[in-house]
Amino acid sequence: MRANKRKWLALVVALFIMGGLIFIPGRAMAKTTQGDIAFKLASLLGLDVKSEDAVTALTEWVGIVPSGGWDTTALAQPTFISTLFTSVDNAIAKGKISPPPALGNASTLVAAACTAAGMPSAIVVNAIVKAGGDKVNASTGASYGASIAAGVLTVGKGLVPLTGGPSGGGAGGGGGVGTQSR
Repeated sequence: MRANKRKWLALVVALFIMGGLIFIPGRAMAKTTQGDIAFKLASLLGLDVKSEDAVTALTEWVGIVPSGGWDTTALAQPTFISTLFTSVDNAIAKGKISPPPALGNASTLVAAACTAAGMPSAIVVNAIVKAGGDKVNASTGASYGASIAAGVLTVGKGLVPLTGGPSGGGAGGGGGVGTQSR
């Protein structure tokens, strides 16, 4: 009898955990708008703007426009993140923006902006990888953005460089953050 109670308790706990993993990311994503992400991205790029001016700054000053344009009140979906990544990657390639050293490429920068705005890391990383971004860099950026969202790091002028990342040494060792190991 006692063993059956333990099995039932374990089953109930497992269902609660699985339910939380399934439903919590969806709720977090539903609360994050394109405008939230625009503000975080502008802040990470060091653009000194108010929330309502972020889209104008990104569009007119540095040429970052996701496919379909910006809709500040629309919910940020994976397709939006993918097109934002492509736009940021193009802006970097054309020399219109230079990401901060801690966020040295489009994968890291977009992931940091999205997770700092409240998007779940797994959704952000998957959307960036689907658009051709690097999974390791996107994961690093997502962790960085989550630290910003948690208040551990600050955005803008107080941007704290991320230390660590893949370490060198030995065959196949990597460089710093944003340097892909080969």
